[in-house]
Amino acid sequence: MDVAQCRACGELVFDDRADEQVSDVLRSHLSLLTPGPIRQALRTLGMQQKTLAASLGIAEATLSRWLSGGLIQSRAMDNLLRVCFGIPAVREVLTGAKSVSDLGVSAET
Repeated sequence: MDVAQCRACGELVFDDRADEQVSDVLRSHLSLLTPGPIRQALRTLGMQQKTLAASLGIAEATLSRWLSGGLIQSRAMDNLLRVCFGIPAVREVLTGAKSVSDLGVSAET
């Protein structure tokens, strides 16, 4: 890890880059998506941040923080991101492209 050190007293100085490295290692350890793959999925799907945030039921600012690395998403939100990115039918329901008013509440007959 790249951490600056004061020449006078030897104190370690954790700057933004060091914080990013710690966050990246934590995400990797927890098997959470990092900002890069989230951005790549948005580009690949041609999806705007605003649309994804609304689909996930989160504030745009929250998604922006995930993408900047300033905030690490929860396991539940990471799972929802993966399902949204990986399964077109789920994405259609979450974005409202497909209306399923009784999804998850009606019993199978």
